[in-house]
Amino acid sequence: LQDITERAQTEARLRRLSESLARGEQMARVGTYEWDAAADTLWWSDELYRIFGLDPGSVVPSHAFVLSHAHADDRAAIRQRVADGMREGTGWDLVYRIHDAAGATHVIREVAIVVAGQDGKPGRVYGSAQDITEQARLRERVEAQAQEVLSIITASPLPIVVIEENGTIVRANPATERAFGWSDAELRGGSVATLAANVSPAQHARYLSHYLATGESSTPEGLV
Repeated sequence: LQDITERAQTEARLRRLSESLARGEQMARVGTYEWDAAADTLWWSDELYRIFGLDPGSVVPSHAFVLSHAHADDRAAIRQRVADGMREGTGWDLVYRIHDAAGATHVIREVAIVVAGQDGKPGRVYGSAQDITEQARLRERVEAQAQEVLSIITASPLPIVVIEENGTIVRANPATERAFGWSDAELRGGSVATLAANVSPAQHARYLSHYLATGESSTPEGLV
């Protein structure tokens, strides 16, 4: 009776663990897999099926199946990275696009490790695939906005410099070059205090520190 009770408790703990892992995968949009490369047999977690727009267990997954759903422009890179990772035993970390069962495009980040068999050759592959479509779209929007801001800065008739928090110049627009006589390349890496007339580097440093802390455009002493 005790053995039966212990076994039942163990099975209950395993079920809870499995359910918890499945919920975690679903929330993070991460699926996991195990691949026997030699036999090309592949096990997918339920969430990985969902990422491909499929019901769990509705198809027999394989590496060829994944490639058939990969974006045509990404297939060659996938083949090469997987081949290199298998040959060298290093696994892979790659980002590519897939088309799910409904035809929608998703951006996937796949990370895999290769485990050698008893003969020392690559045997099984354990990996995860995360749907990072939203992150990729957000990054594209941020990059587009940054490019728009850069275009505005470049076209501005007023001198504009982009600086780091310590005052180091990282970019100067053409109007700055015309106004001060230094090229963008010459100004980059230098201190913005160089462009501040009648203000010492120490005064400018106090101003910059005060501005970063408060957002106010002058020091308490009114030096700038």
